Amino acid sequence: MLPSDGSFVGARINYSNNSDADGELYVVLPDAAQVLPLTVAPVPEGYSLEEIYSNDGHQNPFMVTVDGQLFLGRTLNGNSGNPGMLQFLRVEVNGGTAQATQVAASWIDDEEVESHEWTGWNPDQEHPLRDRVYHTPTMQWLARRTSEAYNTRFFMYTFNPAQGTVTYRMLPDQYPNDINWYYNNVGYSLDQMTGVLPTHYWRCDLSAEAAEQVPLVWNTAELQPWQSQMVMSTLEFHTDAFSQTITGFCRLLDGRSLGFYGELEGANRGHMHVLLDGQQTAGQVISTMVRLN
Repeated sequence: MLPSDGSFVGARINYSNNSDADGELYVVLPDAAQVLPLTVAPVPEGYSLEEIYSNDGHQNPFMVTVDGQLFLGRTLNGNSGNPGMLQFLRVEVNGGTAQATQVAASWIDDEEVESHEWTGWNPDQEHPLRDRVYHTPTMQWLARRTSEAYNTRFFMYTFNPAQGTVTYRMLPDQYPNDINWYYNNVGYSLDQMTGVLPTHYWRCDLSAEAAEQVPLVWNTAELQPWQSQMVMSTLEFHTDAFSQTITGFCRLLDGRSLGFYGELEGANRGHMHVLLDGQQTAGQVISTMVRLN
């Protein structure tokens, strides 16, 4: 169940034990103790509702709440040469009836349609829109487009209810291709190179035209005692957008673990620190037995 401005919520009610049943759409009015069937605008001429298989966890249509408003989204197959369409419909309750009418529709421009091109949801992650609440004025998701023109590039799609638009832009180089890797519209990425300490990371602001290369500053005094003992093949580094940190680790020749930590934002961004973690006990003297007689 998804909320809308406090007066009603959207619900999908499954009333059958048939595994193929996708449920019916309703609107629930808690104050009036009413459940209203949702009347959805007909599919436009020349299109058909895309079939969703029951085992992929997707729903069509699906529900989302954006900035306190409830919407239905549905994917449509194009017939007679029409390109596929992603359609958003605003859910409203008036005079004891609940209706969903189109507020925005877009997919890809006609001149960009290619028979071997796939576009829509990112197949490498969970469906990014189904049953979600977006507190921001817009909702965004990533999708992959595969064609000779785009060579499997990722695109950022934006649904703007106030403008009634769905727009998209090609994701710049170095930008993460999973919307869950962004926080406050900023993501981070590393050039993964096996066996070497990274020299920089990329700050990827979705409002910018390109990634910002930020150098990593290593504390040589902390690093020097351990650098010759590192097992370089065990080096791993990761960024975390939500905590705005970069972390890493490697093994030392004596079996101990060496950790790395740095900040991605703020006055100390990019400054890396070395943390010795754990102790190796093999071969160490734990206690001494002394004969008393």
